[in-house]
Amino acid sequence: EDLSWEQRHHALFVGYAPVDKPRYACSVVVEHGNGGSSAAAPIAKVLLERVQTMDPAATALIKPDRDNDKAGKAKNGKVQRHTHASPEEGKG
Repeated sequence: EDLSWEQRHHALFVGYAPVDKPRYACSVVVEHGNGGSSAAAPIAKVLLERVQTMDPAATALIKPDRDNDKAGKAKNGKVQRHTHASPEEGKG
């Protein structure tokens, strides 16, 4: 039976990747999507494939140096953050 948009169930999917050594997790909600496997899972698949290609977990957010401990916490207790500039930044 076909339901009106307002009566359709929400589609939910939660996943992680890669399967053998998880590094990324995502949750997708499609309002009135009717089913997680048909509406939300394909979105999660694209998202998880893309994030693995980009591999942001391999990019350090905390820059270790001799004044920091292994967790990136400086001796003064503050976390030292490290950001990466895009190749386009700085071009005039």
